Order: sequence, then structure tokens, then C-alpha cells
Amino acid sequence: MVEDRLHLNKTKKTCFYLVLYSICTIFATVMSKRREKNKPQPDLLNKQLAETIEIPREKDELSLEIGKFLLDLAKLTFAGVFLTGIMDMDIDMMYLIITGMAVIALLAFVGFKYIKRGINKK
Repeated sequence: MVEDRLHLNKTKKTCFYLVLYSICTIFATVMSKRREKNKPQPDLLNKQLAETIEIPREKDELSLEIGKFLLDLAKLTFAGVFLTGIMDMDIDMMYLIITGMAVIALLAFVGFKYIKRGINKK
């Protein structure tokens, strides 16, 4: 008798979730159709504006790529400083760490600025 109640509760929960899933699916379908129907159709002027706007997007992508490149250089500089510190070379450790961290900070700062510039322009 207890097992029948548990099975009945599981069945009710399963039915509830199926109904809820169906309602959400129907709602999403209706909203996507409504969104497509209300989407403004581009006319000739909008097409010309879109063509003129494409040039700055290339600059945005270039800013993003420059930023990523500078961050990669910062990572490689960190690896170089770390490996140089591990090896027994005749280098002043304090000079190595200060110079390395300054270069890493500068590269990372400029890289993040370029990435932020590229993201904000999109």
C-alpha cells in the first residue's frame, strides 16, 4: 500500500514536470515566432548603414586580437622569468624579479585596455 502511494506520487510529479515542460516549450515557440514577426525589415538605407558600420567592427576585432596577443606575451614573459629564476644562472634575482614583474604588469595592463576597447565598441 505504501509502495502504491510512492508510485502514485512519482507519477504525479512526472506528469507535472511533463506538463510544465510542454507549457514552456509552447511559450518559447510562440515568443520566438512573435519576435520574428515583429522584427523590423531592413530597407535600403539600413543596408547602406550596415555596410558602413562593418569597417569599425574589423577595428574592434583587431583591438581584441592585439589585446590577446599582449596577454600571451605577458604569460610568456612570466614563464621566462620563472624559468630563469629556477636555473642557476649568474643573474641578480632582485633585478630579474622587479624587471620581469614590471614588464608583465605593463603588457597585461595594455592588453586588457585593448580588449576592453574592442568589447566596448561592439
